[in-house]
Amino acid sequence: MERNDRRVDVRSFAVRRELRDILARLIDRGWWRPNQYEQALDRLVKQRKLALRQMLLIFEEGRVTDEVAALEILGRLATKEDDAQLAAIANSSRAFEGARVSCALVLLGHDSSERITAPDVSGLVLRWQARHLAEEKSMREPLVRLYGSAPREERARWIVLQEQEVSEPAGRAAIFEMLLEHEEDRELRRLLLEGLTRYPSPCARAVLQRVQPQAPEERESIMAALARFAADADTRTVPEGWSARVGFCDGSGSYPLRFDFRHPMSRERSVLFLLDLECGVREALALVGSDVARYDKAGAAEDGREMGSLHTLSVPQALGLLHQAERAGLRCECYSPLDFRDARQFLDPLADLEIQRPSLALSGDPNLDPQDTRRMLDGPGYAGWYFDAGDHIFDDLRLEVLRTCDPDSPPDADLVTRAAERLQESGEAAKIARRLDHNAFVHHCAGQMRLAATALATAKACLTEEFPQIPLVRRMMRESVHPGHFFFAPVPDCTQRNDLALLMLSSARPTRGRVLAVDLAWILTRATDVWLSRVPSGERPHGDHVRSAVLELAFVGARWVTGWMSNYEEPETGDQEAMRVSFGSWRRSLRERYRDTLREMPFPPPPWDAGFERLTDLLTWATETLVFSICLCQCEYRCPVNSRRSGAACLAAESFPAGEDAELKIRSWPGLYFQQPTSLQEGALRALVEASGAGKTLYEKKPTFHCGVCGMDRPITARSRSQVHPQGADGGGQDVCRRCQRRYRHDPEFRDELTRRLGPLTRR
Repeated sequence: MERNDRRVDVRSFAVRRELRDILARLIDRGWWRPNQYEQALDRLVKQRKLALRQMLLIFEEGRVTDEVAALEILGRLATKEDDAQLAAIANSSRAFEGARVSCALVLLGHDSSERITAPDVSGLVLRWQARHLAEEKSMREPLVRLYGSAPREERARWIVLQEQEVSEPAGRAAIFEMLLEHEEDRELRRLLLEGLTRYPSPCARAVLQRVQPQAPEERESIMAALARFAADADTRTVPEGWSARVGFCDGSGSYPLRFDFRHPMSRERSVLFLLDLECGVREALALVGSDVARYDKAGAAEDGREMGSLHTLSVPQALGLLHQAERAGLRCECYSPLDFRDARQFLDPLADLEIQRPSLALSGDPNLDPQDTRRMLDGPGYAGWYFDAGDHIFDDLRLEVLRTCDPDSPPDADLVTRAAERLQESGEAAKIARRLDHNAFVHHCAGQMRLAATALATAKACLTEEFPQIPLVRRMMRESVHPGHFFFAPVPDCTQRNDLALLMLSSARPTRGRVLAVDLAWILTRATDVWLSRVPSGERPHGDHVRSAVLELAFVGARWVTGWMSNYEEPETGDQEAMRVSFGSWRRSLRERYRDTLREMPFPPPPWDAGFERLTDLLTWATETLVFSICLCQCEYRCPVNSRRSGAACLAAESFPAGEDAELKIRSWPGLYFQQPTSLQEGALRALVEASGAGKTLYEKKPTFHCGVCGMDRPITARSRSQVHPQGADGGGQDVCRRCQRRYRHDPEFRDELTRRLGPLTRR
């Protein structure tokens, strides 16, 4: 019997299985952190051909649950040389519809439309795009560009094709709205309006309310259609799959509101708002598909808990809260978040519902029960009820506490009363009452009837002379007059460096100059957080405007730094102090560049810092810290000096190239104190903080170790798995920091010199 010497390629089988598992997770509703998602895609690209075959097999099996994610992955894996294989699937009537559409769209992206020969593909693609256009706003730009470049006759045929092929209400309304926004021809606009009004639906009604008529006859047509839709609308039945939840109001007057859509035949959808009782809509976010689970799991991982603080309410009542916030924003002329329009459009299927104003069928007992009051104050809805560093009316009282208060005792009762009276004189009592009214409604939604009545009674007491003696108010004052608000920088809550890199370098080659912009955005984000902590809560810009400003400022600052470095003539001694002096002489130029950038952006200046003087000071200070204390001191890549070289290695490192202590410096910049106390103040402040139980985390010295290579004392978290055994030394090896271990691995000259001087590095 002849022996079969053929061997099984175990490695190939293992690779196929690995790629298949990665693909299954990417196109399912699983959860990935952003950096993990990109790493998984990079792994697929390295085995492109094998990954593409596995992807097409998954398509053939019909196991794709997130079609948009599958299309993105297929677009990354397929190249022009794969067009024949893609065309075979797109033209096959036996293939699954999702596979045919995805392959056809990739072919269109490759400008290979001539390979699509099946007559039904155009209708499949059109219906698929219409279904996802309402959810995926990124699809608008290529469609609009294609439509706008076509001649009038082609645009007319396209409108007729939409009319024939698209019947799903949300997709139909989204497509006709998109075309109406860009069509100028009166006759074609008439066709679009007729197509939009032909089939009544909540989505069509919402679109008609947003359309800007360009002629009197258009206005009449729209008004007639809206009247007809209103007559036929079902204003009481909530569409299947929709629900809503609301959260407690915090001490600044903000609270979360969330809408969710879950249906077996559709992709998951969530719309999240952060609303303010005085300033309207503060934040808005629309999520669809796998992004919903990704957001929920990320929030649970960061907060250490699920979304249990949100409580169910009826969808009409939730719409009433959103409507109240929109009106409040108009009254105070506050800017809306950049994503508010898209988030609001996600709620178009609810346009026919009659809005209900949230109300309670309860009456607050004027005689507050101490036990119920204590239970209410200990609840999660009141943990953040105090006035922070942005409320400067307490600054003098905070310094008085620092001078006179016994660390082991609460602030003097008279001082607390004076703070409450000052708050009452400033008109805050009515605002606190409104926040309590809202929380009473949330207690009611949670089934906590006694706490709801207690919150209502407390709200009524806020409008009387009893205000300074209310337990809630006195607790707020005791926390608000703590000197820490005056001196301490806010708790670090900085974004991830990988997330910024993905956002800023998605389509650009990562030079070291661009990597410098990423790291600058990292520390400038922290600088703006510090600045926002000093801005009164009612004057703080929206987070969307802050993020957009930071990204633009980072590129501006990186260009300025690299330009200054290229013109700087370094002394022969290489003295960094001379470089700092030179930077100081040019600091004003950088401040002006930052200020001009802020003024050119839709970034509203708050009255507290109308000229951006304090903000530009912080931005310049943060830039100087990054350049001199990290980039030119702790990092081997020296991006400001070598800005034109490749920065791929700077981003590929598992940890921050400058070390974990440098990363900590960025995240906690400018350090423990925003305003440096005197030695006497620092001693008193230390005693107050330690007495409150927070001293261990604020003042405890972190453990360190001595690196046997560079000779520096480094944080214990920076210790690598390597050791060095000096020649002729007794005893065991000496620990080595990650920075030296990395240089040993990547720098041959450093490795040879270290080996001659001390010996090779070995694993512990």
